Amino acid sequence: EAKETQHLIDPFLLYNYYSSSYYFYYYYYYYYYYYYYYYYYHYYYYYYYYYYYYYYYYYYYFYYYYYYYYYYYYYNYFYYYYYYYYYYYYYYHNYYYYYYYYYYYYYYYYYYYYYYYYYYYYYDYYYNYY
Repeated sequence: EAKETQHLIDPFLLYNYYSSSYYFYYYYYYYYYYYYYYYYYHYYYYYYYYYYYYYYYYYYYFYYYYYYYYYYYYYNYFYYYYYYYYYYYYYYHNYYYYYYYYYYYYYYYYYYYYYYYYYYYYYDYYYNYY
């Protein structure tokens, strides 16, 4: 037989429900804000890096064109050999740099993921403790 008091909500359960809802809403908001900031920071960094790279490439191209023009008339064969060697060295160096950059980015991403996980675990433990 159903009791009359079964339709009433336990105030403790109600409090727990709203507290947990607020906690998860705060956690979601923090996560969204962190993700948005992380994305914006990387986008800004990428944009700055791309702009800097474009400027550097344009300057380097102008310098290289002048250098090539100068050496073409005086040291054609020697310059060709040097250019081939330089190109090979440049390719190897950039490949190594790319590998190092990829490793550094992976480590950076892993570090932030670990920090975020630690923060979440600590916050969860602190919240549940109190």
